[in-house]
Amino acid sequence: MRLIYSTLLICFNLNAYALTFVSLNTEWLWDDSEPHEGQIIGTPDNPAVPTAKEYQLEAYAIAKTIEQLDADVVGLIEVENQAVVDTIASHLSDHWSVVFVKGRDSYTGQDVAILTRLQVLAGTASNLADYYGESKDGVVRKRPSKILGVGLQDKNKRIYVMVSHLISKRASNDKKRYAQADAIRKAMLDQYGKYHHYVVLGDLNDTPDSDPVLRVLGHWDDEVDLVQPADTTGEDADFSYIYQGKKELIDHILVDQALGEGGVFYTQALPNFISDHRLVIFDAQWD
Repeated sequence: MRLIYSTLLICFNLNAYALTFVSLNTEWLWDDSEPHEGQIIGTPDNPAVPTAKEYQLEAYAIAKTIEQLDADVVGLIEVENQAVVDTIASHLSDHWSVVFVKGRDSYTGQDVAILTRLQVLAGTASNLADYYGESKDGVVRKRPSKILGVGLQDKNKRIYVMVSHLISKRASNDKKRYAQADAIRKAMLDQYGKYHHYVVLGDLNDTPDSDPVLRVLGHWDDEVDLVQPADTTGEDADFSYIYQGKKELIDHILVDQALGEGGVFYTQALPNFISDHRLVIFDAQWD
């Protein structure tokens, strides 16, 4: 599929080339080594601790998926720690880098990470600990607990990428999720002007028309918005998750306007033993 899309893009501009961004929710990818992080894994009615064989098989399968996509930047969501990401990377070529900064979710123990073939700019990786956002009514103040931002370099272009996992909708968390989204937007605004392109990807736990996603895009401030490259309307709208029989796009790749031009967004199913989410992919084009 990527080859077809890239061929179509090159037909329009023979000097253009593509980069592929991927968001991959690994659905509780824990290793088999004690002690385990968080208070969820291995407890009754929650995900079980994987065996050594299960863990290695899933890490290998994720690496092969990344290779098949010919991906350049991959945001990983719901990993236990850097050791898990290093295991995935061990099945990739030497040209891949791991970007990881421990997050703040001590309850689930989940973290996010980035795997990339691009150059990682020294000193730019951060879990954005200083950024707090507010709910629309100003009642809730909160920062994202699972977030990672980093500057990347590809040839003569610098790209700032954030991967995030916002708080779930399974409780009354709408105000908290909006506050986290507000913090992401504030953090991104502080990077404006320092890079050529900007990307936010990950499991935002909300749909394209929701206030949190709109806030990440840039609604309700005076700066330039990011754009949503997915098809969000009609029967064939893109989706990444099925909840109670309803198809929803809750995993996103949001990009700056220039990066969004000519790019292609699509989703792809993963084997059930990897995730109950679909992959979301964006093939970007530039000169």
